[in-house]
This record gives sequence, C-alpha cells and structure tokens, in this order.
Amino acid sequence: TITRMTDEILDIAEANGIDVSWRENLVTRTADRKGTSYGGKKNGFPYLSVALKSTGWTFKPNAIKFQNYLDYLVKSHTPMRDKKRYGMTMVEVAKGAGAWCEYRAIAKDPDIGDLYGEPDDELKPLAALLCHEVAHVIDYNSGELEIAGRKFGPRGSVHGTKWREIYRLLRTSYVATGKYKPQVIEFKPPKREMGLIGLPLFDLVA
Repeated sequence: TITRMTDEILDIAEANGIDVSWRENLVTRTADRKGTSYGGKKNGFPYLSVALKSTGWTFKPNAIKFQNYLDYLVKSHTPMRDKKRYGMTMVEVAKGAGAWCEYRAIAKDPDIGDLYGEPDDELKPLAALLCHEVAHVIDYNSGELEIAGRKFGPRGSVHGTKWREIYRLLRTSYVATGKYKPQVIEFKPPKREMGLIGLPLFDLVA
C-alpha cells in the first residue's frame, strides 16, 4: 500500500512539472514501531522512512487517547495554547470524526492543516502522512522548483515555504480528491451465447 501510494503521489508531482527523475533511487524503509516518520535525503540518496504504528488517526471517537486528552484540556491548569490548539479538534472528534493532527504551525491551514474524516478510513491519514514526507523528499532532491507561478531555489527548506507549497500541491491533489483510495475494478462475467443453450452435442460439433 505504501509503495502504491508513494508512486501515485510522485506521479502527481511529475504531472505538475516537478523533476522526480530520482524516484528509481528512492530508498523506502518501514518500521513496525511508533514514532516519527522521515523524508529527505540520507547518505546521498532520496530517503523515506515510515513508522507504521503512527500512521493512523491521532484521535478517534470513544478511544481512550481521545478521552484522556479531553480530560486534560478541561482542567483549569492546562495551558491556554493547548486548549486553543486542540479545542476544535476535540469538537470534531466528539461529533464522530477521526482527526489527524499536523504541526502546530500549520494546523489551521485549510489545505495542509489538521485532517478529519471517517474513523474507519485509515488510508486517509496514511495518505496525508505520505504527502507530508514525500514533500520533504522532493524538497531536498528536486532542485529548483516552480509551483503555482512561484519559483523556489534548490535548497531544502525543512518546514519552510517551499516545502509547504509542495505539500499543498500533493495533498490537495491526492488526499482532498480521494485519489488515495484504491480503484475498484468491477468484474463482469462473459456473456453466454444463448443460441447454444439446449442444442444437442452433435449439433454443436456439426
């Protein structure tokens, strides 16, 4: 799934004029652990590492983590910055949505901020995470870029403007449109030749 989705995200980048000629040299690692995923360049190669146990929704309705954090936010001594940061998130989860949380600096961005969706759709937060990390890979390996008429230099920007615009392009094209969902191919059985039904065997052979 990660390979498929990464390829689809890179296809979107290439279709928008971004040089991803390095894609055949992309080193992708997955780890069965919680923690931080990573995208960029390592040992001279484009590199992507995904922490598999941290790929789903950050908060889900009725989950223990959601209940514990909700209890934390309503306490009087909880810092106001946390209440402001996660207050709306808790409201959306209480309504029944899954929530995937971005960095505080971009959390309120309508395109690349916190993500909400059906709790059972575990591919949606994975798609957003991969767009985030692949944007880092592009940032550090694709050189000079032009996105939406704006030019950027060859240097990586960490979480700067260049990375944000790459991420915005990928996420609005891949996650917001639902293109991350695998295509369902409808199987249609071959039509039977009705004229042959009921004919004796010697008539078929003749």
